[in-house]
Amino acid sequence: MAINREEKEKLVEDLKGKLETTDVIILTDFRGLSVSDQQELRAKLQDTAADYQVVKNTLTRIALEAIDRPVPKEHLVGPTALALLGENIASPTKALLDFAKETGALAIKGGLVGSQIIGAKKVEALADLPPLETLLAQVVGALQGPASSLVGVLEAPAGELVRTLEAPQRELVNTLQAYADQQQ
Repeated sequence: MAINREEKEKLVEDLKGKLETTDVIILTDFRGLSVSDQQELRAKLQDTAADYQVVKNTLTRIALEAIDRPVPKEHLVGPTALALLGENIASPTKALLDFAKETGALAIKGGLVGSQIIGAKKVEALADLPPLETLLAQVVGALQGPASSLVGVLEAPAGELVRTLEAPQRELVNTLQAYADQQQ
């Protein structure tokens, strides 16, 4: 079904909006997927806050060029669908890879991470990333360790100073106690 120029321009504008708000795009070859398979895949990806849509390669190229993102020309060959990932990268990537294994029809072509074009092997590596919450916890933990050590280092001289100042006081108390004991 042919679409006119105005409709194509609208599609490109819509796609540009989506591409501008996502850092990770995975390109797939969906040959062999039935309509019901595509609907099932969309539902699985929506559960992981990702979007999946079939877009003509030319319109994808135009939209990427319009927002100054690199165009993965080697991946924009044949039928192509885009998986647009949100903040969570691992879960939707894993869902795509699992679906590809289950159906045997979906093929991962490659993708874009920021402004870097990646191949299918690197897309598979994205599935192994821990969830965003885990990464943030690891960063906080990495920052917290040195901070705790710094506090200990900074507290040590102050504690030493207090003990040094308290020593004559303890000595005086001990001397007075010993004198009082002798008097009794």
